[in-house]
Amino acid sequence: MEKNENYTEAAQKEVVKVDFTEPIERKKKESFITRIAYAAISLIVGIIFIAGRAGIFDVLGYIVGGILLIMGTVTITAFVTAKGNKWVGSLVWGVLQVLLAIFCLLNPAWIANAAVYIFAVIIFISGIVMIYFALRDKKDGFKKWLASLIFGIVLAVLGLVMLLFVSQTKAFVAVMVGISFIITAVLNVVALILK
Repeated sequence: MEKNENYTEAAQKEVVKVDFTEPIERKKKESFITRIAYAAISLIVGIIFIAGRAGIFDVLGYIVGGILLIMGTVTITAFVTAKGNKWVGSLVWGVLQVLLAIFCLLNPAWIANAAVYIFAVIIFISGIVMIYFALRDKKDGFKKWLASLIFGIVLAVLGLVMLLFVSQTKAFVAVMVGISFIITAVLNVVALILK
């Protein structure tokens, strides 16, 4: 019996206290840093689009073409230099990337037009999703849902206007894309302040 008491007494002395708040605080700090970085990047991209206007889309075709050319060349080189079993699909993928790169470099306007439509659709869908989450937050009893609803409506309207005016002018769409990125940056900062 005395051995059991000594064992229990020794076990109690060796109890290690764990602080469960440290991982939570670290996650909060990482989330804060991530949201601030995302807001800063969104703000910078928004300013670049507004400052560059229509020219940003013309350059975009060359950027996409250059990236595809590098990726395709790396894929083909990796296939050629690989030893042992080679998967032919990677060679085909590399050749397709190079061909698409050449197409983009020869037709940068095509990429510019596609990018405008893609940006407009992404912004419109982001607005709709934000409206949905705001309405869900209201239903769940959260108090600070109105800001998200307003920003969601603004983003959805911006996306819709961009889709309607794509054929008019790329400069207008570039400004709209820039404004939407800036709104996204502001939304992230507001969300951090309201937390």
